[in-house]
Amino acid sequence: MLSDLGEEDMDIEKLVRAAKGEVPCDLLIKGTRLVNVNTGEVQEGTNVAVAGERIAYIGEEELPAIEVFDAAGRYAIPGLIDTHVHIESSQVTPPMFAESVLVRGTTTIAFDPHEIGNVLGKEGVKLMVEATRGLPLKAFWMVPSCVPSAEGVETAGAEFFAEDVAEMLGWERAVGVAEIMDYDGVTNLRQRMVEIIGEGRKRGVVLDGHCVDLKGRELNAYVATGIEACHENFFAEQVLAKLRAGMEYVKVRNIELMSYFVPPERREAYMKAFVDGLNLVPDKRGILFCTDDIMPDVLLEHGHLDGVLRAAIEHGYDPIKAIQGATISCAAHLRLHDLGAVAPGCFADVLLLDDLKRFEVTAVFANGRLVAKHGRLLDRIPAWEFPEFAKKTVKLVEPREEDFLIRAPIREGKVKVRAMDLSTVFSGFVVREAEVKDGFVQPGGLTTVAVFERHGRNGNRNLALAQNGLERGAIASTIGHDSHNLSVMGRSPGDMKLAAKALLDAQGGVSVVCDGELRALLPLPVAGLMSEERTEVVAEGMRKVRRELRKLGRDEPWFLTIWTISIPVGPGGRVTDRCLIDGNLQREVSLFVE
Repeated sequence: MLSDLGEEDMDIEKLVRAAKGEVPCDLLIKGTRLVNVNTGEVQEGTNVAVAGERIAYIGEEELPAIEVFDAAGRYAIPGLIDTHVHIESSQVTPPMFAESVLVRGTTTIAFDPHEIGNVLGKEGVKLMVEATRGLPLKAFWMVPSCVPSAEGVETAGAEFFAEDVAEMLGWERAVGVAEIMDYDGVTNLRQRMVEIIGEGRKRGVVLDGHCVDLKGRELNAYVATGIEACHENFFAEQVLAKLRAGMEYVKVRNIELMSYFVPPERREAYMKAFVDGLNLVPDKRGILFCTDDIMPDVLLEHGHLDGVLRAAIEHGYDPIKAIQGATISCAAHLRLHDLGAVAPGCFADVLLLDDLKRFEVTAVFANGRLVAKHGRLLDRIPAWEFPEFAKKTVKLVEPREEDFLIRAPIREGKVKVRAMDLSTVFSGFVVREAEVKDGFVQPGGLTTVAVFERHGRNGNRNLALAQNGLERGAIASTIGHDSHNLSVMGRSPGDMKLAAKALLDAQGGVSVVCDGELRALLPLPVAGLMSEERTEVVAEGMRKVRRELRKLGRDEPWFLTIWTISIPVGPGGRVTDRCLIDGNLQREVSLFVE
């Protein structure tokens, strides 16, 4: 694994001699309260000696060292490992992302470049691999498995098949096959998915999953393929069902953020019930914590993996079990056995904390070097500039106002329409009656939703209706999981046109328009997903988008609805550039109801 990180082989002689006190260690972190993730206990008065980039010794002796750092009785834990994260969702490039998460204690990630893969194909994936090379953040990755997320129902910028996955598994730092989300394709033995899973199995790498609410026979069929983990868990019952079915690892995201998917009055009850359910699992070695998608403003406000643990601990999860679920168990899952513990031979990724329950990281050591103190990075990470072709990915003809009008099957009268209910992420379709004038549907109190293929492949566009959407104005985005087409949602064709044009001009991002005025624009020109600005700058742009969106009737403090409305493998009602999808049933449906 050292060669994968671009480093020299482990100096065994130096480690052994340093452990025995025969040569000075490079660093001694003295006076810690060591959280031993191997035993689940706290060892008082423990010193950690580092030789090179690895730990040589843990114990009560103060070995000779070139440099001494006094922990002053603070807790020492391993650096956190995020086993499932999409860097692109932070809306910043990998170096800026690394700066933002290192200070919060994340020292290793296994990222899934699925988002850029859907826009730029293997070239996009290669750019992300190159942009993460040589960072102080250890950046392993998994090969995107589902580009597009499901066959035949959406248009992505590329398609990945088994031969593509096989090629990418040979690239540097690849540790697995990522997020096998076409669960319908898996359980129905579609050739693409069977062959992709087969490539992972041949190499013995991680097969990471994504199955929203499979049960019974379908869940057993999914697990039987060798898929070993899944992060799509909105309720503790899903965690338990997957573990009972033999899935080795079940990943839990930030329960505080997930609680935004339920009504405000139920948020606290939701979080408590989730943790109470986790606590019922007798053996917690299979419970991991991850971030998945985290926006720049949310990252700065709620933290990264530290925020995920903080939320779980605050609602009753044991702190040491939480730490194990973000360190040693993650290392085992990724087959990275020289990570995840403060133990001899492991990389010297060590965090210091004053209190395990508050979980505020005060110092971060990565590869035996102090990189952050009290939330501040000691050295800036150089930026990495993406090539120009990666910044010209919004390829469509400028939409007209008439492109946002829905043609009806009758000239005048009333029709029944199938509208997406946007009250929660789990909502499906509802049937509503709509007026028809001059051959076009009059949305009335409904919101119009448009999805435009933006990769320059076929020029598709599709329209849908939604209830509990916007009260006025429009929002547009080139972030649209998972094919990342241009999505527009609004109450006025004029506002929708202006919102779309703003993103065509900016070559990607998020825009908010009301009464013919552009109220907010967050440019994300790299693949229409990321900015090359620092996280703080992009976060402020995202905050402005949220403020303006709130004025239009959508208060969305975490995930914007427009980002998930087009993913066909998610729960509830969805719309892609090709069709309407009932995500709960995994089948296409029509807009008009007979």
